[in-house]
Amino acid sequence: MAAMGKKRIVSIVLLSILGFAPVWLSAQSYRSFSWEMQQVLDRARFRIGPFRLWPAFNLRDVGYDDNIYRQTTEGVPISDFTATISPQIRAYLLVGHNLIFSVLENPEYMYFGDQVGERRWNNILTPEMKLLLLKNLVLSGSYTYSNRRRRANSEFDVRANELRHTYRGGIYLDTARESSVGVTFESSKIGYEDVRLPGQDTYLSQRLNREERTIRSEIYYQIFNEGFLFITGSYTDFLFEARESQSRDSYAYEVNSGIRFPLLGRIRGSVSLGFKNFYPKNSLKSGYSGMVGRADLDIRIRRFGFQVDYERDVRFSYWQDNVFFLEDRYGGGLSFYLFRFLRLDYSLSYGELHYPDTFFVRLPDESYAEIDRMDNYTTHTLGFAYRIVGSTAVGIRINFWHHDSNLIGWNRRNTSIGGYLTYDF
Repeated sequence: MAAMGKKRIVSIVLLSILGFAPVWLSAQSYRSFSWEMQQVLDRARFRIGPFRLWPAFNLRDVGYDDNIYRQTTEGVPISDFTATISPQIRAYLLVGHNLIFSVLENPEYMYFGDQVGERRWNNILTPEMKLLLLKNLVLSGSYTYSNRRRRANSEFDVRANELRHTYRGGIYLDTARESSVGVTFESSKIGYEDVRLPGQDTYLSQRLNREERTIRSEIYYQIFNEGFLFITGSYTDFLFEARESQSRDSYAYEVNSGIRFPLLGRIRGSVSLGFKNFYPKNSLKSGYSGMVGRADLDIRIRRFGFQVDYERDVRFSYWQDNVFFLEDRYGGGLSFYLFRFLRLDYSLSYGELHYPDTFFVRLPDESYAEIDRMDNYTTHTLGFAYRIVGSTAVGIRINFWHHDSNLIGWNRRNTSIGGYLTYDF
């Protein structure tokens, strides 16, 4: 009986520390003041004086990577052992029933066995405030400091230090049925270190450092329990820092609508479709006008889990020939619960990069030609997860990634195996 009691206590502690990772606050979409207040009261279980704490601990990529710099197939790949350790804590201060102060602190250590230069501490810090006035008027403000070493988009072959400062303010009107309407203002300054992609002579900082200023209107209408129909419209101004890159200054109009599903239930996630006008202010550069969309769904049916992943959007390109590229990404996954404690996983992701303007390239015979560049990448992922307690599990994933391009010397392959910790068994 004593042993059973100790086991139960350990399980409760693990569940409290690990099982309530604040996934619900990671999304950018708006949540009503009353909903967020209730989540803090229900789930931030630890108390230090007036502060309510919500800790979490993340662990991923504990394993081996056979091509950490994603060298081309003509090059010599460098392999290494890796691990990423990421503790996280949110602290809340509730002032009466009308004011929520919160701070997110998320340090992250990236470990590499031999490539000492890739070892690094990343960090994300976000203080935020929400104030409720006149029963349903909400004022919000936040600042995010993000300093990470990562591959910022599908063009990046190497990890690069990325520094972001984001200021955000908003005003919303919440209704009695949890529906909301409001406006958000956001300003982000994005900077990269002075590194180059392989074989190139221009720094990432020269080509991509910029400021983004956005105004966004949002409407959320509750159509079922914690499920919302939403419509958003935004305008963004993109201003590049380096003088030689100011011809990339651009603007974008975007309208989206979709459904956000509950965080708990058989269907979770969101799906949206919209229309985007993206144009460089330099009229000599190509722009884009067309559909954009995003889907991130998790569907549970008895012993099966299905994942749907889709995204179509415009990204700024590193390459001088193009201001941007259009990326289409399609993905799906299947999970099967072989036992109550063991889950088998498989997923497939396929993406295409479309460039609007031709590339001027040098051929092996020293001549030059213009080509319509087309890149695509595929990732197969196999793995399993073993339940520890509640929805917390540990697992192993094997990733097979390859990137093909009609640009000569740009094909790449990568295989990695890594352990991870998940709160979504």
